[in-house]
Amino acid sequence: MVTIKATPWNDPVLGGKTVELFFDEQNSEVLSAQLESTLLDLNMSGVVFAQVRTDYCLERRVVLEKLGFRFIDISYELKFNQPLRQAVNWRMPTGIELCTDYSESELDFAKKMAYEDFKFGRLLEDPRIIQSFSRARTGRWIDLLLKEPYSFYLAKYKGAPIGFHAELKHSDHVEWILTGVSSQYSMLALMLWQEAFLLAQTNCCKSITTVVSALNYGVMNIYSSFPFRINNAWCGYHWHNNI
Repeated sequence: MVTIKATPWNDPVLGGKTVELFFDEQNSEVLSAQLESTLLDLNMSGVVFAQVRTDYCLERRVVLEKLGFRFIDISYELKFNQPLRQAVNWRMPTGIELCTDYSESELDFAKKMAYEDFKFGRLLEDPRIIQSFSRARTGRWIDLLLKEPYSFYLAKYKGAPIGFHAELKHSDHVEWILTGVSSQYSMLALMLWQEAFLLAQTNCCKSITTVVSALNYGVMNIYSSFPFRINNAWCGYHWHNNI
């Protein structure tokens, strides 16, 4: 069975309706038939773009490519189990605060930073998408992360905004959705991730998960310092419908 999820935050970038597809079918022939039927429905509905992530199963990847999906990126699913058991012996006095109160100008800083400083991610790595459009989409993502069920924190250092951290809390674990510092404060990056980790400890989370582009080796190095473990690798595919 193929599940379709609308991705309205991508619509302005691609100039039409966009979706993400999810499937768990293991048989490649059955999957091919299911996806082919789904793509026909999407075409009839005027959908211009679909994205999907799959594990590194050659048979499923062959199915996707035969149906017109293009391989775009590899991302790693990272996990840290039982963060409460981790003694943060390397903790540095950061002076960084994660704030839930912020002004409009501070939010503008976060959006500008997301537009200018984020280089990796699903749409950003697709050569068929105009870069300025993809970057604008990352900036607009902040508006979504300000709403429930997400938690958004503006990171400040000595009272000045330097970055942000956004997460999705569950009953006993937390997903880190988007975290980063402005390029002019890159030397504070590890300190910001440290504060996010301490927040997870304060909230008694049993695990932390996140997804990082394989190309983003700078951030991968930060996660390895905790250390987070690689839980899975995902291959990202995009389908562009030339309606």
